[in-house]
Amino acid sequence: MLFRSSNKLFFFNTIEFRPRQTGNNEQLFRLPTALERVGDFSQTLDNNGALYNLIKDPNISGTCSATNTTACFKDGGVLGRIPVSRLYGPGLAILNQFPLPNLDQAAGTTYNYRIFTPIVDTLTFIPAYRLDYQASQRLRITGKWDGQTARVVTAVGSIPGYNDTLQKFPLSFNSSGTVNYSLTPTTFLEATYGLNQNRLGTPPTGTFSNRNNVVCPSALAAQVANCNMGALPFPFTGDIAMNPAYYESKALKEIGVPFLVGDTLQMQPLYTFNGTRLSTPPPNLTFPGFMNINRTSDVVIGVTKIMGSHTAKAGFYVNHSYKAQNFGAGGNGAPSFQGALAFNVNTSNPLETTFPYANAAIGVFNTYGQQSAFVEGSFVYNNVEWYLQDNWKKTRKLTLDYGIRFVHQTPQYDTFNQVATFLPEKYSIGAAPYLYVPGCVGGANPCTGNNRQAKDPRTGALLGAGSTSLIGTVILGSGDGANGMRQAGNGISNTGYLWPWLAVAPRFGFAYDVTGQQKWVTRGSIGLFYDRPDGNSVFSTVGNPPVATSTQSQWGLLSGLANSQFKFGPVPILTTYQYDSPLPKDLQWSGGVQIALPLQSALDIEYTGRSEEHTSELQSRFGISYAVFCLK
Repeated sequence: MLFRSSNKLFFFNTIEFRPRQTGNNEQLFRLPTALERVGDFSQTLDNNGALYNLIKDPNISGTCSATNTTACFKDGGVLGRIPVSRLYGPGLAILNQFPLPNLDQAAGTTYNYRIFTPIVDTLTFIPAYRLDYQASQRLRITGKWDGQTARVVTAVGSIPGYNDTLQKFPLSFNSSGTVNYSLTPTTFLEATYGLNQNRLGTPPTGTFSNRNNVVCPSALAAQVANCNMGALPFPFTGDIAMNPAYYESKALKEIGVPFLVGDTLQMQPLYTFNGTRLSTPPPNLTFPGFMNINRTSDVVIGVTKIMGSHTAKAGFYVNHSYKAQNFGAGGNGAPSFQGALAFNVNTSNPLETTFPYANAAIGVFNTYGQQSAFVEGSFVYNNVEWYLQDNWKKTRKLTLDYGIRFVHQTPQYDTFNQVATFLPEKYSIGAAPYLYVPGCVGGANPCTGNNRQAKDPRTGALLGAGSTSLIGTVILGSGDGANGMRQAGNGISNTGYLWPWLAVAPRFGFAYDVTGQQKWVTRGSIGLFYDRPDGNSVFSTVGNPPVATSTQSQWGLLSGLANSQFKFGPVPILTTYQYDSPLPKDLQWSGGVQIALPLQSALDIEYTGRSEEHTSELQSRFGISYAVFCLK
């Protein structure tokens, strides 16, 4: 739509509609069968569609094989059937939450559940608006708004109704308003304000995203105690507190997700079933890795003054950024706050049943880890800059551009003071935790096979066969897990790191017409620029100790989680920013010549270079130069 009134008002509007159809995607899963859900694996098929009913009883020493079933489960004489007295209620609840198989698994296939997801109609809108108003010969006002949104519909999951998700906040937009005013015939003022925003994240919305809604069928629950997921233990807790001041707390409450009850997250763990004998397991109900809001606002004010051969400018710029984002789904080497529960087959596990669903049925796990807290960073920063510059046409042949920019750039920091950084001078070797070290039965060298084991360096005690994966991990309770760490506002700045208060960036350029006839023109420039690092360099700093820690257990029974065979803390991968850090800076330069050629053509030869210092990228880059030759 275009509207014009009295040559003063101009209005433009357009809306693009993008209807789409999604779905009809084939989904294949190997789900627990009706028999497996009650602990009967006598008819179980493996990931080749072959019979596998050799379910090892960890309480019986010996082997469970086709030629020797001494140590196999065989309740009532049925090979592969687990007695009711050995079944673990929460593990059965895990198996019973999924739909029943809708086909018989065929030989040579990996699945017993096949569907095509339903077709869903979606509609995306992309509106744009522009308004120009010439209030007078001296005053002009301009406004712009463009964005993208969509009809809010549930995104059907790979198992419809089970792992559906919802994007409740699809609107993203960019907006700005500008005022141009002529103070005098040679002095002009321009002021602009801009606001941009988007919101991301698609949390699960199914009933079973809250683990307390997962219960066994009544007949099974009458036989097996605690046949519900509310009884499942966690390394820390299954009820993870969520700060009500967090953006995500407010957003999740607006969405109405089942797994947030009051200010407590009550989600299921993330399961691992796949691997040996099972390759198409059901999906997890995962908290979005990045559920966030991103908002920036900018103010730019500039004044231009024409003074003979000079065009002078002065300006002021403010940029404010706000980003609220959770500390990933794990990250920093830690498992998720939901917990990460692995039932996959591990032949080193002395409690192994040799089939993932059977492990769940009796409550045997391979590993079980959890991060101690849900952490959301509320990150903000401010850039305040001002500048002076001049374009001076010194002679008919020579034009000079020169100026200076002053930069006040604050760190990007978390307003909840959850950033933690490592200070080497605060690290005490005496308070450091111990790590498990390599050891060998009998001190043999070389050490091979099960003789190689993790060893406690304090006592020299070996942890036993199959413990090699613990070598290099932290011995829990052996020291200070936050040794050398300092949290924002606790003896250090509340921003978590420091930058210089003010930086100065000079720039200079010239253009020289060698012949005075624009047939041979040389140009050159050099300037210093200050950069703001990518936000990913700081977003994970809220997940460092002591704000969040993690623990991991290996090889145990869920019914006795505190007594798992091995319990350790993974060595964290700290994400920190140098505390007293210089501003990242970028020196750029260029030079070139343009030569007029016959036949209305021209030769353009340019050289550009740059040198970066104090960047936060993983790979430093210095003195990168480019040469460009162009014939046109």
